[in-house]
Amino acid sequence: MPSINLTNNTTLNLTASSGDGFSTLERYLKNILTFKTPPSFDPLVNVPVESLQETSFPITISAAGQGQFAVEGTTLNIQAGPSASIGLLQGADAALFLSALEIEDTAATAGLVSFSLVGSVSLGDTAPLGQLTFDITNAATITLTSYYKAAAGDTLGHAVKQAASALTIPHDLADLKSIPTGAICQLDSTGSVQFTASATLSFLNDPLAALSLEKLPSFSINASASATVETTVTHTSGHTLAIAKLPGNVLHLSLTLDNTDDFETSLTVSTGIAATIGGQDVLAFLLDDLNPGSSKAADSLAAEMPNAAQFKSDIKSAIDTALSASLGASLKAALDRNTARNRVFLFEIDLAQVDANPTSKSALLAALAGNFTALTKPGAAFDGIRWLDTVLTTTQTTTHTFALHLLGIFNAASVHQFIAESSFRSSNNTHELILADESIQVVDNNLDAEKLRKLLLRDITLTLPASANTPEVATPLTITYLDREAAASRSQLQQFVNVLGFLNAPNAAAAETLLNENLHNYGVCAISLSLALNPAQCRQLYIDSNGQPRTWDFYAGQVCQAQAAILANQSEHAYRLKVYTAPLAKWAALRDAFGPDRMTSFLRSLGLSATNVTLARADVITTIWWANAMANYAQALANKKPLAKVAKAVLKDSNFGYGEPWMLLAAWNIAGRPAVNATFFSSSEAPTKAAGGTHSASEG
Repeated sequence: MPSINLTNNTTLNLTASSGDGFSTLERYLKNILTFKTPPSFDPLVNVPVESLQETSFPITISAAGQGQFAVEGTTLNIQAGPSASIGLLQGADAALFLSALEIEDTAATAGLVSFSLVGSVSLGDTAPLGQLTFDITNAATITLTSYYKAAAGDTLGHAVKQAASALTIPHDLADLKSIPTGAICQLDSTGSVQFTASATLSFLNDPLAALSLEKLPSFSINASASATVETTVTHTSGHTLAIAKLPGNVLHLSLTLDNTDDFETSLTVSTGIAATIGGQDVLAFLLDDLNPGSSKAADSLAAEMPNAAQFKSDIKSAIDTALSASLGASLKAALDRNTARNRVFLFEIDLAQVDANPTSKSALLAALAGNFTALTKPGAAFDGIRWLDTVLTTTQTTTHTFALHLLGIFNAASVHQFIAESSFRSSNNTHELILADESIQVVDNNLDAEKLRKLLLRDITLTLPASANTPEVATPLTITYLDREAAASRSQLQQFVNVLGFLNAPNAAAAETLLNENLHNYGVCAISLSLALNPAQCRQLYIDSNGQPRTWDFYAGQVCQAQAAILANQSEHAYRLKVYTAPLAKWAALRDAFGPDRMTSFLRSLGLSATNVTLARADVITTIWWANAMANYAQALANKKPLAKVAKAVLKDSNFGYGEPWMLLAAWNIAGRPAVNATFFSSSEAPTKAAGGTHSASEG
């Protein structure tokens, strides 16, 4: 009979085996496995577990020869040498381990004694991937561990035999039934697991002109829209599957992740098969986002497009990629705040009920192979299987916010025409989505945030005066700003706090509370801003309450005020703060005699070093350019002159972007501080309460 023997080659000989016909040792072990124990183990064998010290463990033992567990053409190979260990958990450590499986830590438990085997997987010619169990693939290294709850008086030798004989490869229901009551089996491996998550997507639509126009067309675009979709999430990294056997043939089964800091690379999301999102055609999904009810035109629109299939595929891929990053951030936040850290979910399973129901049995067997999609599908119910805990309920309540920039849509005759003639791209770091008229040629592949900011600054500056010149049409203009930092520094989070505070956002206090935690790394942090302005508010940007055009000094002052607020309390931006707090008279003198030498003189007079002078040039040029453009538009609107001449200068001179949302803050301030949508998210563990507000349930 296959067994596991522990020996010191002299007086010690412990044999672990099972004769029930169902255990892993009986079903899958193909030979006797003999392990050599070290001298340190000998004096402990007959000592009661309750008298041992956890600090003496683990104890490594070495296989005297090779061994194999074989499951339907797949083998788990145990190599000669150090490949097993004996462990002990006591006191608080044992209680924490049991609580993660929601198992009562009875006073009678002297400790948890474990036996672990480390092996590598090899596949036969016809064995499919994952055939062994869970998500294990060819050449993977896995660790099998079995825990025995030692009773008072149990010696270490007895407990080790009990633990080793209960080793389990959870391949099918028979394996689960064979786990002794009270035992816990655990499998640690690297591979891929899948589960289902429900996600709410919120798109901030940013319709803009990319060419000069006198007035906005009459069609309107939703400022924002939301949709809930089901996604298949695949996590490829290290996982732990733990299964505890309770009385009455009941199991507690949990999945935990070894690492939550690698979601940028280890997590992928699919919102549906082919070019669909949540079962809906991508084009119809996009049309509904821009204007509800217009999805019925998706088929006719697709017929007009030169390559509708590629267009749909690109959009779906970009949304999947963006959602992967956003869902990963919210999932990390939920995992870090869960009482059992890194635990994705925990199920209670009644094996008798599951065995009697083919649907339940199929879902459980799929989970044992690493596919939890059926068990985790929102609203799914299976006889004999119930949730005890899951972080997926938290991710369901998190709204994932994306900016959809529509560059040039106001230059089209209709939304229909714009989409039919547009190209699609996404930014490669902030995951913003961009639709642009192909004739404009403004969007590059792999558009980074800085390039996108330059385009948006120019196009917003072109669009605002056209809206201000369209009082008869209530077409709202939306200005959006989204920033997402994968590993936010203190300075970046400080900037988010400053922006939220300037806008009087209710979640500013929560962001500041997190900042005051003084973390080394604040994880994924995101801020999303959306300001919707009607034509009257847009006109207020240019014409004051006395009907007079606003001046260059006014606009330069607004930029400086916004930037000074954004850059406050950041030592690395102290030199830029000097620029934006310089007297307006100095700015006006520079404007009147603008040139490289005068700009250098201006910056040096503020105390900037030669290096910082070079770095600050973009700030100066952008401020002077934007104040010029806005003041010229104000004059044109006040005097009812054509906007085209000003637009030519805007298109020609807009060579610099903006890394901070100063334009949105300035527009908000000038327009009388109307309602603004400002959300903040951080994946870092944070206090549950924050003075004055809580974390927003939105992820930018």
